[in-house]
Amino acid sequence: MTSHLTSLFRHWAHAEATIQPLQAHASPRKIYRLTDGEGKKSAIGVIHQNKDENRAFIHFSKFFKSKGLSVPEIYAEDLSHDSYLQEDLGDETLLDRVKSARTFTPKLESIYANCLTQLVAFQFIAGPDLNYSLCTPVESHRYDALLWDLNYFKESFLKRSSVSFEAALLTQDLETFARHLSNIYDPARDGAVFMFRDFQARNIMMRGDTPCFIDYQSGRKGAPYLDVAMLLGQVSANIPEDARQRLLQHYYVTAVPFLRITKEEFDQRFHVYSLALLLHHLGTYGRFGIGAQIPYFMSSLQKAVAKLPKLLNDKPLPVKIPELSRVLTAVAALAGKDAKDLLSPALLRITVKSFSYKKGVPIFPLEEKIGSRSGGGFLFDCRCLQNPGREIEYKVKTGRDPEVIEFLENIPTVLSYREHVLALTKIAVENYLERGFTDLVIGFGCTGGQHRSVYFSEFLARHLYMNYPVQVQLSHRELGL
Repeated sequence: MTSHLTSLFRHWAHAEATIQPLQAHASPRKIYRLTDGEGKKSAIGVIHQNKDENRAFIHFSKFFKSKGLSVPEIYAEDLSHDSYLQEDLGDETLLDRVKSARTFTPKLESIYANCLTQLVAFQFIAGPDLNYSLCTPVESHRYDALLWDLNYFKESFLKRSSVSFEAALLTQDLETFARHLSNIYDPARDGAVFMFRDFQARNIMMRGDTPCFIDYQSGRKGAPYLDVAMLLGQVSANIPEDARQRLLQHYYVTAVPFLRITKEEFDQRFHVYSLALLLHHLGTYGRFGIGAQIPYFMSSLQKAVAKLPKLLNDKPLPVKIPELSRVLTAVAALAGKDAKDLLSPALLRITVKSFSYKKGVPIFPLEEKIGSRSGGGFLFDCRCLQNPGREIEYKVKTGRDPEVIEFLENIPTVLSYREHVLALTKIAVENYLERGFTDLVIGFGCTGGQHRSVYFSEFLARHLYMNYPVQVQLSHRELGL
């Protein structure tokens, strides 16, 4: 796949590229920095198999650029191969700037105020003329999308947590809350307002003191309050309350000619969208923190829970949602607790491990739990598949490297084997969840425990924590991970 990026770079820069992979956090996109030999030209290359998101990002980037907004320039694109090049904005995000500062300085507050001023331009000046037919997966963030966000809290956090709930009553309350949020903003009544949906400090690149905005490919028509809530409520930025209130006032004064509502009305709408956003964040942190055991997300989960008591006490909820209120009060009571107190004691834990058959089959934790409701598991032998380790260019790489992943995913038997793995594990996971089993183990072995077994372990682990309310513990014995 990277060959398409280097080809794009060659035609754009008239030079051969040196390519370096960059971290994409939880995104499925593969991101690279491409530079020429003299260090004069640089670009960010993206490979992403979601064609709709690619089209949206490229079109939105060009449109926003034409409006004089601070977004990366698109240098070249090859959408038939899911690839494009964009302007290299460096490595520092606004979140990096905040974390490197000892305190939230007046300079940082000024940068945030600048971001909010530009947000108003995105939302109300550029927003009405944007081609929303390219938005993906939906054109407008109203009832169905809002309900999806709220259900994400239930499915990805609550089902993994130690907080119990009445499913039917909670479903009814989530629907009521989604209807209330939807009634706050109606594009037919209020006009087309562009909503980033992911307007956070991690997605704002810094060039000196000038912010530049990225990651708006899933933007759509929506209430303007959510973007403000996301920037000012980001748990990892930890903006002091007095600065947060000043920035909120700055946004209101800048946006009020478009909003045409009182400050009291604005504060109420901002509050309910802040609560809805926090629930969505709890879903994300539940999936990647509790589910995937990623330390950053687990830490963010604890910070998000710590914000809930104040949010619940600041203003009364505008609608009657008794079961959701009870659940949120129970979650808020966990603020300050250890991470283990957030987990359901009945949570299904799935151990996924890669290993080398040369060094023996590993001992799995189930062998120490005979007589418990621990369940069982699978051992998959990947030695029947073509071995990337026999290729010189992959010998020192692993199944986590993009080049090895691309090599394996171009082999039909690998894809067929993968589908069989998914079908078998699906039966077990769904059955174990229904029966209340606590553990399932899945091992992938190959000759050296470096390429095929690692690839399948990584793929299956991601599939499991993305699709089921489980906890996945992933390890690679021969890699020491």
